[in-house]
Amino acid sequence: MNKKIVYQIAILIILYFGYGFYYLTRKSFIFMLPHFRLNQTSTFNLTKNDIGIVISGQNFAYATSKLIGGVLTDVYSSRILFGSGLFLSGLLNIAFKKDIQISSVYIYSCLIGFVQGTVFNCI
Repeated sequence: MNKKIVYQIAILIILYFGYGFYYLTRKSFIFMLPHFRLNQTSTFNLTKNDIGIVISGQNFAYATSKLIGGVLTDVYSSRILFGSGLFLSGLLNIAFKKDIQISSVYIYSCLIGFVQGTVFNCI
């Protein structure tokens, strides 16, 4: 097999799984919603309004940061942006789990959306 074809297939596989991890980290709040809802065992005790504000903030940050991502993709290498964005998204998700205040959950969620949106143009 040609060396160029092997390289292209490897890049395609890395981008496929990388985007899958991006999607998983962007939707991590939605996956954790049953734990965040009001119940006796939850430490978060978020109302439906709180959950809606957090999800809306993340989607707004994701959508607005796509503009910045387009400029960053022109300036920096896509490989650097893709790798650093996935790393930052993972760190923010770890930090997101450590704090239980609604304001910090909103801030972390918006930061995750912002990082995800800036890297979207690399793919």
